[in-house]
Amino acid sequence: MSGRVGILTSDDHSGRVAAVCRKLGWSPVLVPVPDAHKRWNVWEQRWPLLWDLSVETAKRCGY
Repeated sequence: MSGRVGILTSDDHSGRVAAVCRKLGWSPVLVPVPDAHKRWNVWEQRWPLLWDLSVETAKRCGY
């Protein structure tokens, strides 16, 4: 198939998705959904968000 590929994912996952796509030789259009950005604005969500972003960073190191 030819054409462009669009990937819709949460903003905290978009970096890892981009890394996987580059490994596959793809050049997708990433469409990040502002999940982490919205959670940052809620005080009670900041610590869980920090944990989630830390886990996502560790996963990305594997790529």
